[in-house]
Amino acid sequence: MYSIYSLSKTLIEGTEAAQMREWYPDAGDKNSNNVIFVGTHPTAVNPYIVGDLIDAEGEKLSGDALVLEVAKELAGEARERAIHLTKAEAVRLAKSPLWRLWTKDYGENRPAFEADYLAVKAQFPALPDYTESTTYQQAADWLLAGIKSI
Repeated sequence: MYSIYSLSKTLIEGTEAAQMREWYPDAGDKNSNNVIFVGTHPTAVNPYIVGDLIDAEGEKLSGDALVLEVAKELAGEARERAIHLTKAEAVRLAKSPLWRLWTKDYGENRPAFEADYLAVKAQFPALPDYTESTTYQQAADWLLAGIKSI
């Protein structure tokens, strides 16, 4: 199992997040305040477990619905609890255009950014129209605002 913790504020000694950072100092953040650790805290309090997410009919969430639910949890202002997910779930998130816009991991690959932006805009028409001057950060900020409004 993997864990995602929010490290957006100063780490307080003894907290789960601070201990995870100590145990996994090289954990990645993918251009956000959410750090992905390749393990879990042995005494995690009330973790958000991705594998337990279900839809209204009781079916496990998958695809864009899964990514959106995890994004809503990630967007929480004062999230202190861990998000627990399997490696396969982490890979699914990483392959989603929604996730890639969130993490802004494009380097010089502007065509990939445009394709992801247009794919996400098709799902969320309220996003501003894509232009050549749309920045990676603007897209992430607009996406975050939209997720928080859901």
